[in-house]
Amino acid sequence: MRLALAEGNLDILRLLSNTTIRMIEGEIIGLEQNGRADLSIDDYVDVVTRKTGLLFGACCRRWMCITLAPALNAALASRAISSGVTGT
Repeated sequence: MRLALAEGNLDILRLLSNTTIRMIEGEIIGLEQNGRADLSIDDYVDVVTRKTGLLFGACCRRWMCITLAPALNAALASRAISSGVTGT
């Protein structure tokens, strides 16, 4: 989220916010349905989609990856250097 804020791209912020909210909803639904023997396949797929599928979908959006890649790489490189991790 910090990188998206730093970039100032509202489309990415909306995507991350919506994805996060739906993932939280999926976690709550999953907790409510935990241990239910009568859980339908459709309900199970809905929970899995919300908890995992949405995250992967958001990460794989082409425009998001292209927009965030330079800032993300710079942030990761900076963190690695400051913690003593090098590429060798």
